Amino acid sequence: MFKNILKVHSSTPIYVQALAIELSSHLDSVFTDHLLSGLSRGFQVVVVSIPDSSYVLKNLQSTVKDPKTMSQLLGKELNEGYLIGPFDSTPFPVSGRLHD
Repeated sequence: MFKNILKVHSSTPIYVQALAIELSSHLDSVFTDHLLSGLSRGFQVVVVSIPDSSYVLKNLQSTVKDPKTMSQLLGKELNEGYLIGPFDSTPFPVSGRLHD
């Protein structure tokens, strides 16, 4: 079963084929099938409610200390398809509150 799942291009930095080998003797095959399928094809995310605002968060100290590296890392993840954006404007109105 895993061979068919693993033929699909995954958009995760996790090496799914190696994980499948490591999990081949796991006792909960339903769990491992769900995990490997989700990592390979994407997980179905159930959205209970649409957010009515975006949150503005402070950057971590590492981003402030080395913004060039942070931009390179985010660019790499964006190019690999792990992120969406950047957006020209926020997808939801900003609440105006700064969250820690």
